[in-house]
Amino acid sequence: DEFPKAKFKGIASGLKDIDLTKDGEHTITVKGDLTMHGVVKEITSSMIFSVKSGVISAVSEFKVLLADYNIKRPAVVGNKIAEEIKIKVQISEYSKLEKK
Repeated sequence: DEFPKAKFKGIASGLKDIDLTKDGEHTITVKGDLTMHGVVKEITSSMIFSVKSGVISAVSEFKVLLADYNIKRPAVVGNKIAEEIKIKVQISEYSKLEKK
């Protein structure tokens, strides 16, 4: 397959307002580039950022249109694949984070 993976590279804003030494859940904004099928598009989304016992995790979900990334639905599956898909970006159990 020519495009086996998608990639998201972004920057989270609002991290400076989070005390990483205290457990809690926070909603921040993440902005970055989503690359799929050789096409790069800028995405801005909310992210749930969690701290628990010094371990950091985060998750963000957003929807994109396949057509925006030049992805065509195979005729053989017809409408069984949605034109809009949900993307989930997840950071799991990251124990060291540098504030910017």
